[in-house]
Amino acid sequence: MLDEQILVVAPTPSVADRLRSSLASAGYGATVVPDFARAKHEMTARVTELLITELKLGEFNGLHLAIRAGCQGTPAIVIGEPDPLFEAEAAQLGAQYLSASIQEEELIPLLRSLLIAARCERGHLAPPIGPLDDDSQLDPSELH
Repeated sequence: MLDEQILVVAPTPSVADRLRSSLASAGYGATVVPDFARAKHEMTARVTELLITELKLGEFNGLHLAIRAGCQGTPAIVIGEPDPLFEAEAAQLGAQYLSASIQEEELIPLLRSLLIAARCERGHLAPPIGPLDDDSQLDPSELH
């Protein structure tokens, strides 16, 4: 699973560390950057399969990155304090808005489903399905 290009934008060190740890324990690698400018550079320099960003990014916010991600066909998760307006705006952009207190047990299944959906939309084979720790691959003949 370490081949996924997950970009994490987290200016808060504790959030960056928690996300990096959660992703690593689930077998995912991630590029972690602290701000909008570096995230924008990463999204231009390489393919990003999934964006996870904090809402508050200084003069910009994570929704700006979610717009950019959406234009590239990349799913986005925006993490912030519960706020119905930001939740609605994220939903309009096709992004997931999650509470900053989300637990790994909730985040990782969502992340997996977003990666699967994005790969299916791009016409790539889906990653493992079934039990979350199952390493089997989807048989292309099952798609018909």
